[in-house]
Amino acid sequence: MILSKNVALLVASTTLCVSVACGSSTSSTDKGGKGGGAGSADSAGGARTGKAGQSGASAGAVNDGEAGAGGVSDVAGAAGATAGTAGNDEGGAGGASAGAGGTENGGAAGTAEGGAAGNDGDLTLGDVNAVVTCDNAYGFGWGSVSELHNYRSAPPAFTAGDIFDCGNGPEGYLVPSAEAPPSAYLYAAAWGDHAVTQGLIGQFQRVAGAPVHTGDAGWQVCATGIDFDTSVPAQQTGPSLEQIEAEIVRCNAGTGDRTTSSAGWVDASGAVTPNAIGKLAVGQDNSQSGQFPLVCPSGGASPGIDAAARWMWYSSTGTGDAFLFTTLDASRPFLIFRLAAGSLPASH
Repeated sequence: MILSKNVALLVASTTLCVSVACGSSTSSTDKGGKGGGAGSADSAGGARTGKAGQSGASAGAVNDGEAGAGGVSDVAGAAGATAGTAGNDEGGAGGASAGAGGTENGGAAGTAEGGAAGNDGDLTLGDVNAVVTCDNAYGFGWGSVSELHNYRSAPPAFTAGDIFDCGNGPEGYLVPSAEAPPSAYLYAAAWGDHAVTQGLIGQFQRVAGAPVHTGDAGWQVCATGIDFDTSVPAQQTGPSLEQIEAEIVRCNAGTGDRTTSSAGWVDASGAVTPNAIGKLAVGQDNSQSGQFPLVCPSGGASPGIDAAARWMWYSSTGTGDAFLFTTLDASRPFLIFRLAAGSLPASH
């Protein structure tokens, strides 16, 4: 509900950065470097008992790398310490030569596999900065396709400044890179006050990538039909994490009640989940004041939202103005919006 023309935007600022000294893979299917081969038993000089290959095992801390085999002049294949940088590619080559034999065999081969891969090998994709605001209330979180791993309910808005103004409106969130692999999802639960306008707007960006805005391709929404009203004190904090997760499962299965909910996930074109009804409504952008006042712009000291971001809500019929409250049946809140983390570019 808009009570004044002041501009307020809740900004969520999330930055995820992870670095690995020996290099890290961008995909869980990358291979670590292979170490040098075992030394010859009858060659003169060199190592008596060459050291086992260790570099591949180190790379395995972030990739499913194979351990180095054998030694290179008493040292395991060093090049294997640098993991592959491209998905589905093998990492750096092993040692240039096997340990030169002495009176004994060269170094024993390392273990067959390196350490377990970390977070699907997606540590290099970068943290996600999120900035969000809602007319009137929302919570932001992230997790898998079926559950939330983190969720934070933002304070409900009671004035226009709580929605649109710099410093009071948009809120920022940080999603660590390790928690935002391509298989993850970003979620926002939203509900209103049964009066005047209703909508959600925001932007989401990896540290080195281009932003994805609300209203862009990739967004989906599920209308649960479980109403929360910010004008009722007992309902202002909205649904619990457990309630949201239960509805995510129902939305995924497409088993919601078609008479009171969207039954499943929909996008701007219509049903994504079989049996789902309605559409994701995409409205005014943040370039100029209209049905909604301008939200605090990006680029300032406070979290802000780009001009390209557009307001979103749900329409059970796909017709009419979804951003003006008319009846609960038209929008069937509370709503759950989601975006696959794989939709966020890792670089420009």
